[in-house]
Amino acid sequence: MCDILSEIMEAKYFGMDFAERMEFYKVPGLSLAVAEEDNIQTKCFGVCDKDTRRAINDETLFQAASISKVLFAVSVLRLAEAEIIDLDQDIRQYSDVDFYKTFDAKSHVVTFRNLLGHVSGFNISGFTGYLNTMEIPTIEQILKGQFPANNIGLFMQATPNTGWMYSGGGYILGQKVICDILNETFEHIIREWVLLPLGMWQSTFEQPLNTHIHTNYASGYDVYNMKINGDFCIMPELAAAGLWTTPKELLLLGIELMRAAEGQSNFLTRESVHAMMTKTLPGALTGLGLFVPDENSNGYFEHSGANLGYAAEMCFQIKSQKGLAAMVNSSISSGFLNELENAVKKLF
Repeated sequence: MCDILSEIMEAKYFGMDFAERMEFYKVPGLSLAVAEEDNIQTKCFGVCDKDTRRAINDETLFQAASISKVLFAVSVLRLAEAEIIDLDQDIRQYSDVDFYKTFDAKSHVVTFRNLLGHVSGFNISGFTGYLNTMEIPTIEQILKGQFPANNIGLFMQATPNTGWMYSGGGYILGQKVICDILNETFEHIIREWVLLPLGMWQSTFEQPLNTHIHTNYASGYDVYNMKINGDFCIMPELAAAGLWTTPKELLLLGIELMRAAEGQSNFLTRESVHAMMTKTLPGALTGLGLFVPDENSNGYFEHSGANLGYAAEMCFQIKSQKGLAAMVNSSISSGFLNELENAVKKLF
């Protein structure tokens, strides 16, 4: 077991050891993976489903929720490197997106850089998902807030590039534009441009998950510690929240980003990773698709995610070449991951 994983297991959390803290947070199942340079180690606890008692292992799929945004950002940057798109071009040059309203009833230039950096001025921070008994909306219905979508429509609340506001809605707009440009499904685009090149063989944006093919998945438990009807919510908002993956495969992504930051990757350039880790505006919390701290001489980056029934964290430090990804199948257990990340930051 590598040193960082040993230290995580041996650390005390508010006077409790790791197992006691998991019990305190009622964690049904936890999948944990750590990386030191290219060495990945995994550790799993608990069950996929409290009824069947099927054990979690390092190939068990969880919903990654908002960590999906990192993969979308990477796909857009790779398309920009291939000169298929321009990060600073008005997206209306690529797709008909004049359906949303603006705060001043005027048209404003919106770019992929705005969308990825959460400075587009758009609303809709997140999405709640759909039970398997519900009708699933199209991306157009989601963006317009039309039935059966359960969200309000996309609306520009502020002039782009004047302030930071986390917007899953902006990412879904970007999803539509990319699909229009390439005339492909989102699942196909991400698979070809991100998942397959990185060897993320198990990861998928399939919504709903085909449980006949993907049998090793974790059932989600809600804020009442009850299993979600149908095991999980369906998340058609793919670019913002649709990824199913494992911590081990998230580390493959993070390791490649760390390599790229050092100019040692054929997958992504150093310049692209620099854009991901450079705050879009003073006071912003993110670069393009990644959360980064204000003072960042050690090259730290992270992203978290929370869908109903799931929570996930990933964090990396370029200087030490270390990373962690962790996923739980419970809404009430997300606080456990926050504590875990804080402990890991100290170890980094």
